[in-house]
Amino acid sequence: MSYSRPIKDKLFARLAEPPNRIQVLAGPRQVGKTTLINQIRAGRSADSIAYFAAEGQERELLNLSRALNFEETGAIASGGEPLTGEWLRSKWNLAESQATRWQEKSKEINETSAFVLVLDEIQKIPNWSELVKGLWERDSIDKTPMHLVLLGSSPWLMQKGLTESLAGRFETNLMAHWSFEEMNDAFGFTLDEYVYFGGYP
Repeated sequence: MSYSRPIKDKLFARLAEPPNRIQVLAGPRQVGKTTLINQIRAGRSADSIAYFAAEGQERELLNLSRALNFEETGAIASGGEPLTGEWLRSKWNLAESQATRWQEKSKEINETSAFVLVLDEIQKIPNWSELVKGLWERDSIDKTPMHLVLLGSSPWLMQKGLTESLAGRFETNLMAHWSFEEMNDAFGFTLDEYVYFGGYP
């Protein structure tokens, strides 16, 4: 069974609009951020989205990349690849190339949605907010048709970077632990089970 949290519909709708603001998905680990991107990906054309994780050493992210065929675009960092500003720029440049190809293809198939770049655990990259600001503004000037979705498991570090460099350029989507209603709808949890296991699906 594939359960969709309410935030999915909001994010899906935003990505159907022309690129306007950076979409930020912030929340603690194991609440479903990467699963949500998986669901978004499943509802889009395979070559209209790129996913890059700033934690290539994590097996769960590698498995997700394989499940979504992201490895064919090199969309996950290897365990030994340093997370630097150059890493971010190289992934961004690759996504821009993919966005250009998608724009050409989308015209042929009458698809209106723009390309989507997803950067997971962005807060692990040094000086990430300044780098993202510069790259986002470059794309805005060049009118590059590309959405940006930032994922982070440290809301405090995410908020610090966003308020310092990206004010007015982003929309925050907070993902907390699952509520009792969600756990009940998705898994039939009773209240006692929810109290015992908590909001971890």
